[in-house]
Amino acid sequence: MKRLFLILIVTFYFVVQANLTAYAQNLQSVKQTLTDWNEAIMYKDIEKAISVFDDNANVIVIGSGKEEVHKGNAEIRKFLERFFTNPFSASWDMSNVSIDSNKKTAWAFVNGEATIKGDDGSIIKMPYRITVVMVWKGATWKWRLFNGSVPEKD
Repeated sequence: MKRLFLILIVTFYFVVQANLTAYAQNLQSVKQTLTDWNEAIMYKDIEKAISVFDDNANVIVIGSGKEEVHKGNAEIRKFLERFFTNPFSASWDMSNVSIDSNKKTAWAFVNGEATIKGDDGSIIKMPYRITVVMVWKGATWKWRLFNGSVPEKD
């Protein structure tokens, strides 16, 4: 009986450890998509930026502006092409991120700061929030929803 109990405890330990390891790797994979997006926007790399999104007609990018709702990969590409013509680059501080997942769906929330670097060398920093909902496709996370917004001043 003691031996059976010991086997059950050891088995339980290894199952829990395997699940914790998989969960940690999963969260790192989600965070990598945020890093890929950040780099793509900072360096104005349209292909890398588009690659984080699911190839699905229902993907959506939402900004804080009234007209900033873009549905589908074609609209998102057009939005990014226009955005990249601006005389600045943008990046986000990704140090304050909350990530969770549930089987084939994951979500991330970034509550941080955006840095806008003008082509003239100027730098503007402002609070910024990002929410992303992702789905598991093949061997990677793909974005279905991106919502970026500038919070109101107190």
